[in-house]
Amino acid sequence: GKVSKKKSALLFLARFFKAKNPLLTDMHAVKLRAEFEAFVGACALPQQLRQLSDMQDLANEKKRELLELAKDQEETEAEETIGPSIIPSSHGLSPEDVQRLQDCCRSFDEIFGSLA
Repeated sequence: GKVSKKKSALLFLARFFKAKNPLLTDMHAVKLRAEFEAFVGACALPQQLRQLSDMQDLANEKKRELLELAKDQEETEAEETIGPSIIPSSHGLSPEDVQRLQDCCRSFDEIFGSLA
């Protein structure tokens, strides 16, 4: 379930100090550092999802506005030949942003999917 800020901070410090312990064997240190990096990545996940979701919402709103503008233009200039489309080909998220959003969603499902 939901973890308090205090508990999250303590978990972060515990994992940090375990991962940075100079007395660890190399193999164990690599494992703990990977666990620490995964923990830090999971902590950033909600913010990343929010940012990507906001970007997608903004892109969808812009697309709706452009489609409405194109519709209005077609209605007012029905007798004229319309030049190139006013809707740019990159009216949505970039392919990299789409991939990042899919990766974040997959990570979210892996971390929190078992809670449902």
